[in-house]
Amino acid sequence: VIAWHLAQELQAAHHEVIGLVRATSDTQRIAELGVQLRVGDLRDEDHLYRAMQGCDAVVHLAGLTKAIDKRALYETNAAGTARLAQACSRLDTPPRLVYVSSLAAAGPSPFKQARNETDRPAPVSYYGSSKLAGEEALYPWAERLPCTVLRPPMVFGEGDPGMLAMFQALVRSRVHVIPGFRRKRYSVIHAADFARFCQASIDDGETLTSSFADGEGTYFVESDQRFTYAQLGWAMGRALGHRLTLPLPLPSVAVYATGGFVDGVARLTGQAHYLSVDKAREATAGSWICCADKATRQLKLPLPKICSMISRPCCRNAVPSVLSRTDLPDIAVVAQSAADVQAAMELSLSLGLPQLA
Repeated sequence: VIAWHLAQELQAAHHEVIGLVRATSDTQRIAELGVQLRVGDLRDEDHLYRAMQGCDAVVHLAGLTKAIDKRALYETNAAGTARLAQACSRLDTPPRLVYVSSLAAAGPSPFKQARNETDRPAPVSYYGSSKLAGEEALYPWAERLPCTVLRPPMVFGEGDPGMLAMFQALVRSRVHVIPGFRRKRYSVIHAADFARFCQASIDDGETLTSSFADGEGTYFVESDQRFTYAQLGWAMGRALGHRLTLPLPLPSVAVYATGGFVDGVARLTGQAHYLSVDKAREATAGSWICCADKATRQLKLPLPKICSMISRPCCRNAVPSVLSRTDLPDIAVVAQSAADVQAAMELSLSLGLPQLA
């Protein structure tokens, strides 16, 4: 979802955009933008070296968010990033590298204070640790390869299948499940707004040094509003035309039990799922908020504004017909940025549903 918005942002700035994809990737949506595609794999450094030829900048968006075995997370997010950095360093003129990490690499917010770049990372999940390991893999190449790290929080955007599991119950039953009983807050950002920070990092981003130095070369980004999980559910319910959305807090033990059950099913079927014990660690850890002051100041971008999440007539018209179609997969609801069309919420475009605007 980020790649699609980033490609449009770079094209609007008159850059030639090249997309590195796997041989098995679904490239229809990105190809429709006229992006030149090259086949590569994070497991093959020579492939990466050939694919990077002639590039002035590389934005590393590839990553694994779910896996049956934690070793797969580290292989992709850490070792794969190291291979990419080494491949870029081998070029006669190394490109600017922007690595998209995650707030999960830093960890939850201590004492409900927004995380900033000078805080020492303290990830609570294997995913977060693997993304932090990816950041650390850049340090050995920092003297030759100019690298910038972005740590986005929860990213929303149309066509994002990763949000499906979070909103299945809300769409079908008007119940919004909340992990734990504590009132936790979350930073969020829309993919289109995050794409602007990616482009600005290419042009003006601070670069890493050879070791961690008060967060030099690293940026947190977020929008102008922070939400509790209940507020997110209420806003999405309003966008779907629901007058009432019922928040359902689950005790932490139930969240872990659900994750453990899903992990067991995943091992039996060989299909990883977003719900897992690893995600339960993140969901029950506390608030996930960060401060984007450094990014907005140095990258010369305003704090993105999230427009009011209100119900719109087109949402009310579309939802009944959608819910009556049993052939459709589950539907993700995504928040929309004020910088895009005026809709605050929309259904996943990847399902071929009418855009809500």
